[in-house]
Amino acid sequence: MKFNIKEVGRNIIRDYDGMNYYAAKALRFKGYPMHKNTILVDKTMSKSMKRKTIKHEILECNKMQHGCGYWDAHRFALKHEVN
Repeated sequence: MKFNIKEVGRNIIRDYDGMNYYAAKALRFKGYPMHKNTILVDKTMSKSMKRKTIKHEILECNKMQHGCGYWDAHRFALKHEVN
């Protein structure tokens, strides 16, 4: 799946560094229209942190898309995100 990366402000993303559709659904994230291929990322982060966050969100999204629960997908993504 090709992802549409949207850089947004802290007022939208709140306490998160990034957000994908499946995590947003699981966490009941509101405030921004999320589509299955959308990844939100905090626009105030450094380039390297954005890359790491985007990789995390893609890994998490792919796991959840195939039936994995949020927390299992999140832990998997944390283990495998690499700069």
